Amino acid sequence: MALSTVLDDDRTNAATAWALVAGLTLAAAVSLGFGEPLWSVLALAGVAVAVVPAVAYRDASAMPPWEVLAVVAVPALLLAVGAPAAVTQAASYLALAALALLVVVELHVFSSVELTPRVAVALVVLLTMAATGVWTVVRYAVATLLGTGFVGKVALMWDITLATAVGVLAGGLAWAYLASHESAGTAGFGVDDHAVAGGEDGTNGSDDEGVAEDDGDPDTDDDGDDRRGLMLAVRAMQVALVGVTLFALVTFRWGLVINAGIPLAVTFLPGALERDVGLPMNAGLTAWITLAVFLHAVGALGPYQWFGWYDSVTHALSASVVAGAGYASARALDLHYDRLTVPPEFMFAFVVVFVLAFGVVWEVLEFASGGLSSLVGGEAVLAQYGARDIVLDLTFNTVGGVLVALFGTSRLRGVAGALASSLGGRSAGRS
Repeated sequence: MALSTVLDDDRTNAATAWALVAGLTLAAAVSLGFGEPLWSVLALAGVAVAVVPAVAYRDASAMPPWEVLAVVAVPALLLAVGAPAAVTQAASYLALAALALLVVVELHVFSSVELTPRVAVALVVLLTMAATGVWTVVRYAVATLLGTGFVGKVALMWDITLATAVGVLAGGLAWAYLASHESAGTAGFGVDDHAVAGGEDGTNGSDDEGVAEDDGDPDTDDDGDDRRGLMLAVRAMQVALVGVTLFALVTFRWGLVINAGIPLAVTFLPGALERDVGLPMNAGLTAWITLAVFLHAVGALGPYQWFGWYDSVTHALSASVVAGAGYASARALDLHYDRLTVPPEFMFAFVVVFVLAFGVVWEVLEFASGGLSSLVGGEAVLAQYGARDIVLDLTFNTVGGVLVALFGTSRLRGVAGALASSLGGRSAGRS
């Protein structure tokens, strides 16, 4: 399945697509004039993505499929006819998914990134969810800046839940859409799944034997004294978590049992991964993971309610662990599959997108936890404290992801290399 077949050089398609581009440009100007800058930005994003093929090929007939651009234009049309805000908001999530599909295809065709169809579809889902997180934060910032007010927590979370569902649905629709274009015999522009960055043989320039030489981790071995100190801290946190779990059991606080018991189990995960899978989980990585889950468990005792900053700190730290896992997994797949190439400059963006998407899913889980506790009674395992709390969570998740993408990947190269080795030698198969 060639991703490039999504782009089309049919003149009828081009004429329709350019008409939609003109409509989106007009909608952006009108939205800005009526004090709706966010809708203006969405329309302009559609314009920018739409014209990339024409600019790259210097051919006005090279345009994305008009039907995908039509989905992007739906929110602008609904705004123009005065549709209910809820309907327009729902349409905006479909537009984000359509934009995500076009961005992924254009990354594959016009950059050094090489994607297989399965990875491309997964990336469409992640991008849609990540865009939802960004959209939420920006909406809140604009409402605060302009003093226009913002939706309540419940309404916001239903929006995010809907957007998450649309993101998952978008994956299936993207796969079906790519398959339909291939079965229809669309020729694309002669750029298949092998030829963008890796040459005629479809490889990404690495040796076919083993994994990349540069993914050994010089920082894997900790200094002896540092290792002992870190492992002592890990054991102390584990003992404290045992105490919190026992306290929760004795006092019948079942929410706290889960909030302390699961983190306690997670603290033993690094050792299990090193012992059973062979991942090089040094003392620094073990302490990093343990500290993240330990602070969450302690927060459930009261600091989440007592200190406004505590939740932001724990979200940033937890997000950094998620970012590390996302980087290691993506790098391992990059090393293993010949037909998949994610250069370092794009890996940064992937880590941030992965964390944003995970953060959106986490907020949905928190919302579901609160709803379940309301139905059956008892203490919610995960809690939300308002729309501002949700926005801050998403913001500090991003901070944690950016910090790892900038400064933490060198500590994870050994893990990525070991994961790739566990998959076997380089493969040209489909990922």
